[in-house]
Amino acid sequence: MVTRRTLGPEIAVLAVAMLVMTQGWLLTEARAQLRIGPFLSHFKCYDITPGTALNEPVRLFDQFHGITGPSPGPGQPPQGGEALVVRSPQLLCTPVLVKCRASGVCESFEPDGDTLIDGPISFADHLKCYKVTPSGSPVNERVTLFDQFHPQTVDNGGGGENVTVRTPQLLCAPAQKCRSGEICTRP
Repeated sequence: MVTRRTLGPEIAVLAVAMLVMTQGWLLTEARAQLRIGPFLSHFKCYDITPGTALNEPVRLFDQFHGITGPSPGPGQPPQGGEALVVRSPQLLCTPVLVKCRASGVCESFEPDGDTLIDGPISFADHLKCYKVTPSGSPVNERVTLFDQFHPQTVDNGGGGENVTVRTPQLLCAPAQKCRSGEICTRP
C-alpha cells in the first residue's frame, strides 16, 4: 500500500513520465496541465469515490521500461515498455497555490507570472490517478531522490533520500475539474 509520505513524489514522477513517454498526449497539450522543470507545482491528492473500473490494458514506456526495439508493424507500439491494466480512479490531485513550512517560510507556486485569483491555478491543472496492475516483476533499482525535504548538498554532492523503485501503483493523467454547478469549458 502506498503511504501518504511517498504519494507526492510518486505522482509527480508518474505524471511526468506519462506525459513525456506515452503517445496519448502531446507535450504542447500537457503544458497547460503540468509545469515541467522549475515550475512543476506541488500537488495535494484526495481520495475520490465512486470510481468506475476501466480494466483497460495499456503499454507504457518510461525510464525503467524503455523502448527496446522498433514497432513490429503499422499501428503497433514499439517493442519494450510494460503492460499494465488501468483499473479504477483513486485520487484527484490539485495544484498547491502556497506551501508554508513550520519555520514560517512560505513558497508560492505562480506559474508563468500569472496572478492567483480566487481558487486553483486553472481547472485544467489537475491529475486524476488510476490504480494499475503491473504485469512484470518489480524494478528493484536504487535511486536517490532530491526535494525540499531531502535536498542535495552542494558542498559534497550528497544529500537526498535513497529509495528502491519497486512496482508501479498509479497512472496519473491530466484532468479538468469543475465544481458542482460550474460550467466546464475546454481550456
